[in-house]
Amino acid sequence: MELVRRGLWKVVNEDGGTGGRARLKEWVVAGKTGTAQATDRGHEENVAWFACFAPYDHPKYVVAVMVQGASGHGGEVAGPIATRILERALAEDEGKFDMQVAWLAPAHKPNPLQLIKSVTYHDTGGNLGSDDEEDVGDSQAATAQMASSDASPDVEPEADSQGKVRRRGPAPVAR
Repeated sequence: MELVRRGLWKVVNEDGGTGGRARLKEWVVAGKTGTAQATDRGHEENVAWFACFAPYDHPKYVVAVMVQGASGHGGEVAGPIATRILERALAEDEGKFDMQVAWLAPAHKPNPLQLIKSVTYHDTGGNLGSDDEEDVGDSQAATAQMASSDASPDVEPEADSQGKVRRRGPAPVAR
């Protein structure tokens, strides 16, 4: 388990790690970035994600963020969002941050589904930042077909009206 924890630490804290933008000044973060290529109605986009925990030595918070419609990678798009959540939660624990909640008017933009290249906060606080790029070469490319309006599922119900499931093939052979 320690080998896995150390690998997650390296993603965020070693130079060149894809999660470098998740570094915080006061707390040690460990995490994993990810990027999947998807096609939605013929348009290619990324699904960027970042999962992390902190503090590293005595984890208290785990955060996972997924951004569908990203043009950037997990460390560029989802990483800063997860880090902001961690940073604020940890600071609030220590009395250094007072959560203020305010109502915001809905965002009405001409292109609300515009791809997101990266996320940057103007008040970076403890976020050290880093240049990070994920290598999503052909060997790692995972292509997902997103649901579209012309989808026609071919899955049949698995249970009958009494809740019984009929076997569709031969019984499995015991080994």
